[in-house]
Amino acid sequence: MVEDIVFTGAGFIASGEINEGAGAGPAIWVSPDGSSWQRATVPESPSDYPYFQSNLWQLATADAGTVLWRFSMFDDEKPSVVYHSTDGLTWSEATLGGLPWSAAAADPPHRVHALAGSPSGFVAVGGRTETETVIYASADGATWTEVDAEIPATIGRMEGIAGWGGGWISWGWDCATGSVCEAIWHSPDGVTWTEIALDWSGDDYVILRSVVEHHDSLVGVGSLVSKATGRGEAALFTSTDGFAWEITVFGAGPEGSGLTIAAGADMVVLTASSDQEALDRPGDIWMMRDGGEWVRIASDETFGNAALHGLAVSEDRVLTGGLADFDGGSAPALWLWITPDS
Repeated sequence: MVEDIVFTGAGFIASGEINEGAGAGPAIWVSPDGSSWQRATVPESPSDYPYFQSNLWQLATADAGTVLWRFSMFDDEKPSVVYHSTDGLTWSEATLGGLPWSAAAADPPHRVHALAGSPSGFVAVGGRTETETVIYASADGATWTEVDAEIPATIGRMEGIAGWGGGWISWGWDCATGSVCEAIWHSPDGVTWTEIALDWSGDDYVILRSVVEHHDSLVGVGSLVSKATGRGEAALFTSTDGFAWEITVFGAGPEGSGLTIAAGADMVVLTASSDQEALDRPGDIWMMRDGGEWVRIASDETFGNAALHGLAVSEDRVLTGGLADFDGGSAPALWLWITPDS
């Protein structure tokens, strides 16, 4: 299965797992154009942290290189491990506080929930308990420190993060102030954080799932979920400064639940699911050129029963991946869409 994809400026990197020999194992692929791919050297697992199938492999990229981190979906006793690469082909374990990440993060286990890159480096959000938030920072992706961050007291945690020219945006949940727990935080430097109150008076739960920088502004995707029916409407979140956010329900365009967003030179692309029984499984991919309208470039029929993960955009290409059914079984798969005018 392909778990995640990034565009580095020089090409694409995809991460996931593949069945070979005795069972499933991690895999990394590198491509200059999204069409031809090369298997990369997979980071060696620390001896006390063997690979197992419930690991998720996620990617983040910045000028200093690409970072790969993994965490267990089901085992809170397993710490996350972070790796770094400058070319996507050769990887090494990063350090945390001067020690290999796997050793420094082992007791108590540090778990990275999300990690992002920006022109200033990398920032990760995680924690050692269900409701703790810990910030980690790195200028180059290889050497990390735990940040003595100033975060407003919460009953919740940060679960997503995006970097941009104006700092960092994180989202997650904070149940200290009421029954609606969705929360957004802004930081200019990854150290001092301010919780943002979303200006939304509708009778819905507000859920933000993914944010990307586009033309010096922030664009996010998520959904407004009816408290009465539990049904979601895909929503777009936009901000020019990270503090004031406008939430817009799509008119003609994505329906259901917005899941992932990515941006290229002059377009924004997002995935959405209109299946209320499977809101975590995107079935549609939508694209909007700058100043244009939303156009669906792929739908359920394109992917069949595939489970999609990851979304990356270059100047003229859109790439997503997942697990697809083939004759005799299933295997990791990638789908590439090239703009008609390229």
